[in-house]
Amino acid sequence: MEKGITRAGRKERASARGALLAATERLMVEEGYAAVTTRRVAKIVGVTPALVHYHFATTDDLLLELFRSLSARFKEELANRLDTPDPLRALWQLNSDPDGSAIVLEFMALSNHRKAIRQEIAAFVEELRDIQTRAIGAADGA
Repeated sequence: MEKGITRAGRKERASARGALLAATERLMVEEGYAAVTTRRVAKIVGVTPALVHYHFATTDDLLLELFRSLSARFKEELANRLDTPDPLRALWQLNSDPDGSAIVLEFMALSNHRKAIRQEIAAFVEELRDIQTRAIGAADGA
């Protein structure tokens, strides 16, 4: 247990981080990555920009954490959907989600300007390609 931090305190901190990440995701989907600033995120959540910086030292840290969170969620959803009688249809449906597609495109555009994010995306895409290749092979009976 972290010294001096109660279970309720850790839960509250996790809740604040979650709210900041959700606001960042919403901004990216609705207005694009250029709209993501600590001030905008703070305003949406109803906190001060200092609290955003308490949880994420830089905007890049916030964006990286959002990408990691979304990637983990996507991989979990992908695993669930591929374990169905028609994995290719499930894969298509997952990749056809409008909000999901919007945020993927935003992160791809952002990766042209942020090296750390570009590296994270490249690693995720490689992992995703392997998962999808196995799923397609399994669907073909390979």
